[in-house]
Amino acid sequence: MASDTHPLNSFQGDGLTNREHPATTRLYSEAIIEAIREPLVVLTGDLRIKRANPSFHKHFATNEQDTEGKLIFDLISGDDNDRETLRTHLLKVVTDKVTLEDIELKVTFPNLGERVMLLNVGPIVIENFDEQLLLLAIEDITEVRSANTQLLQSNRALLENNDALSTFSYVVSHDLQEPLRKIHTFSKLILEDDNNSLSEETRTYLDRIMVSIRRSQQLIDDLLNYSHISNSEEEMRQTNLGALLEEVLGEMAVFIEAKNGEVTVANLPVLRTIPVMMQQLFTNLISNALKYSKADSNPLIAISGREATPEEVAAFSNNGTQYYKIMVSDNGIGFEQEDADRIFEPFQRLHAKDKYEGSGIGLAICKKIIMKHKGFINAESSPGNGTTFNLYLPV
Repeated sequence: MASDTHPLNSFQGDGLTNREHPATTRLYSEAIIEAIREPLVVLTGDLRIKRANPSFHKHFATNEQDTEGKLIFDLISGDDNDRETLRTHLLKVVTDKVTLEDIELKVTFPNLGERVMLLNVGPIVIENFDEQLLLLAIEDITEVRSANTQLLQSNRALLENNDALSTFSYVVSHDLQEPLRKIHTFSKLILEDDNNSLSEETRTYLDRIMVSIRRSQQLIDDLLNYSHISNSEEEMRQTNLGALLEEVLGEMAVFIEAKNGEVTVANLPVLRTIPVMMQQLFTNLISNALKYSKADSNPLIAISGREATPEEVAAFSNNGTQYYKIMVSDNGIGFEQEDADRIFEPFQRLHAKDKYEGSGIGLAICKKIIMKHKGFINAESSPGNGTTFNLYLPV
């Protein structure tokens, strides 16, 4: 890209006119070149190196004796096409007196091997100074290009993995669920057929089969939900979490009443969220509180919110983001605080599955939903004293 003005022409202007002595002008230019951390080279009109700054010598592992007076192309080995491309660009600057920006070249240096360089080059214009000079600024972007290439490869691999996950999800949701549904249906038909003279032991076995099938179906559903969260393309939008929670409680009313439970809600905000995920989050947390309620007490669940304090946020983040804290508390059986991290991992159970039903992945889904929203979740509990789940969501 060519232009008539550029920072490379900074030797022009009021500070470098005939009001200044040529020696002073030279001191200015040399001081600028010496101080800049970017590798810089001053070239003569015939493209020989007149001066290079310390950054150039350091980066390209060379010195003044090996560079000054030599053609710039003498420092480059390898592909003649690269050398010729560089020559063409430099000669254009010489003949047209224009500045060329962001020239990307692959060049090979004897001490460094192949590097990807980004070049800016323009004329040095000094009044009352007849010698034609060019200033060549060099940026080594080899690592950047390599990182970009790796990122593109990773993105392609991710897309392939997502395609494989979609195929897997289809197989799981259709091909695996179908035989489970049939087994469940046939087992139920056998149990409910009055013409069957089944022994109590046989009925017990069939009941166990149906319980296991329901558990397997729930596990499959939860695994699909867990895998879909990261790949969801649902857009965030302003969500009234109070109204959303009312819908959740309406859908769960039968289960809450069956447990003689009570849920209170206060001070929930309007935040940017993915509503369907927040519905699942609250559903999982309320279900968890009902499941692990005490046998001799009615479940009491309190859901409230407030702005998180800086001290609370500091435990998770130091990026200056403001968070809203939502607390979901219950009066259930609780657990040891030392298990507070483990409960958010998939399939990590604190209690026997025979005593408490579930797939062991519900809280892992909650954590993944919160992470999808760039938030944080933790739990506070002690045995017999209930549990509080703290959700931190960006404001």
